[in-house]
Amino acid sequence: MLYRSREITEIELDRETEKFRLSSLGCEGYTVGVCAALLFMVSVYTGKTPQEIGGLSGQQLWELVGAGFKTKLKILDLPKPVDDYLCTGEQFAIRLGLYAFSKTLPTGGCLGEIFDSAEVDIAKLNGLVVGDSAI
Repeated sequence: MLYRSREITEIELDRETEKFRLSSLGCEGYTVGVCAALLFMVSVYTGKTPQEIGGLSGQQLWELVGAGFKTKLKILDLPKPVDDYLCTGEQFAIRLGLYAFSKTLPTGGCLGEIFDSAEVDIAKLNGLVVGDSAI
C-alpha cells in the first residue's frame, strides 16, 4: 500500500502543537491560558468585570490573585473553557504558587522544576490538588 504524502495545513499544525502543549507538565509563564485563568480569578476576588481589569500584565494579575487568595485562602474553580486551556504544569504552577504565596508564578519544564522555582516548604502544601491527583 502506498501512502500519499500531503501537506499539513497551518490549522492542522496549530491543532497538533496545541495538543502537545496541553500534554505538558511544564509552565512557561504567563501564557494566554494562564492569563485567562488569572483574569477570571481577579474578577471573582475583586468583583470587577474582565473589561475593567483588562490591560494588566501577567505579573500584575498574579499579584492581584495572590492578594485575593490571601484574604479568602481558597482557590477558585475555573470555568471549563478556561481550565481546558491550561496544561497540567500550568494548573500545578498556579495552585502551588498561591499556596506558597510566591511573588511570581512558578515556572519550569516539569513539575519538579516548577516546585523548585516556588521555593516552598513541603509542610505548607497539605491539600494541594491538581485535577484528580493529590500532590
